[in-house]
Amino acid sequence: MGCNRVQAKDSASVFAEYNRDLVRQVMRNNAMLPGKIKTAAKNKDFYGAAFALIDMAHGMYKIKDFTPRKGYPSRWTDAIERFIDTALMGIGACGEKDIDGLNKAIAGLVALNREGHRTFR
Repeated sequence: MGCNRVQAKDSASVFAEYNRDLVRQVMRNNAMLPGKIKTAAKNKDFYGAAFALIDMAHGMYKIKDFTPRKGYPSRWTDAIERFIDTALMGIGACGEKDIDGLNKAIAGLVALNREGHRTFR
């Protein structure tokens, strides 16, 4: 199993195990939510879209420190940071009621999901 260093309070290094169940839960959520976000965007429900984007970003944040079971850890970190940044741009677009910006963020998230699956699945 992959593991990851986590800094403890006493600055000693400890290892946290890769949590496959959590990663699968986050990935399933990320596969489902773009459809909900697209529907919210179509209905100009910017609050609903922003809430779903926050859910996606939070899920990725929870798994960002894991060492991937496949692929390079630095690419994992980069992919997750780009995903979170794209979700945050979508949230900003919701705040501005910018439907084009929101649609661009949705497309970016779907593309990043595909890229991640090719690289880490």
